[in-house]
Parts: sequence; C-alpha cells; structure tokens
Amino acid sequence: MNTSVEKSENILKNSKLDLNKATLSQLIRLPGIGPSKAKAIIDYREKIGGFTKPEQLIEVSGIGEKTFEKLKDRLFVEAKVDTVPKQLNREEQHYKAEQDFPININTADLDSLQRLPGIGKVKAEAIIEYRESIGGFKTKEEIKKVRGIGEKTFEKIKDLIVIF
Repeated sequence: MNTSVEKSENILKNSKLDLNKATLSQLIRLPGIGPSKAKAIIDYREKIGGFTKPEQLIEVSGIGEKTFEKLKDRLFVEAKVDTVPKQLNREEQHYKAEQDFPININTADLDSLQRLPGIGKVKAEAIIEYRESIGGFKTKEEIKKVRGIGEKTFEKIKDLIVIF
C-alpha cells in the first residue's frame, strides 16, 4: 500500500524539482545534498531573488560540477513572465515604500513579510513560526532571535517593521 509519504518520494524520484519552489526536505532527498547543502541552496536562492536557470546551482557554496552533473536532469527553473522587475524612479519608489511599509511583524502574512529586503519564503515562514511560538514579538530587536536573521538583515529591515 502506498502511503502519502511514499507517493511524495516517488514523485521526487520520477519528476523534476523546481529550484525556486523546492523545500528543505525535498532538496535533502536529492543525491549528494544533505541538510547543510540544502540550506545553502535555499539561502542562495533568497539572496539572488530566485534562480533563473538550473546551472546557477554551481554558484552555491559546496555545490561543484560533479554534484551538479548528478542533479541536472532532476532540476528545472520555472520561467517567470516578469523575471526583470520594472525599475521605479525615485518618486515611484517613495510612493511604493509609503504604501507597503511599515509592516507589523506580529500580524503580517507570508507575502507581506517577503516584501522586506533579505526575507524570502523560508525566513518569512521562520518569522511566523517563531512569532506563534512566543505569542508575538515584544520588540523589533526580538526578530534577531529568528533563525536566519542576524544583525545585517535586521539593519536592512528595522525601519520597515513595527510592533502592535
């Protein structure tokens, strides 16, 4: 009898994995990829705003040609219609910033948190998970206790977040 876990593993074995949507656990199941390499892939993906082609995997620390050769037939990157964001002039940037920020980190959803610089899906999920585990942030600085958010990220977002 196939359990849902077995079906999920079979899907991963028999189909390609989108590098921009792959979860940590999906990446770990790939040959030659353990937890630290999987995390490095996700961190790099967040840093560059997503992969545009599978070959970029070689740019990830710890992933070389040999590893990529083993994986290349199992990976793809879904083409985005808007891969190049429109450049906003200063007035448009200021207006957009006023509309989108500040973000209340005690009530923000996944999409809202991902608008913050340096915060991708994985970090946004970690913020929500941490927030729920402690019953809400008491100070802005407390966000630095979230896995993956250090002083550098905090410096980028501190003026864009609020606590209510």
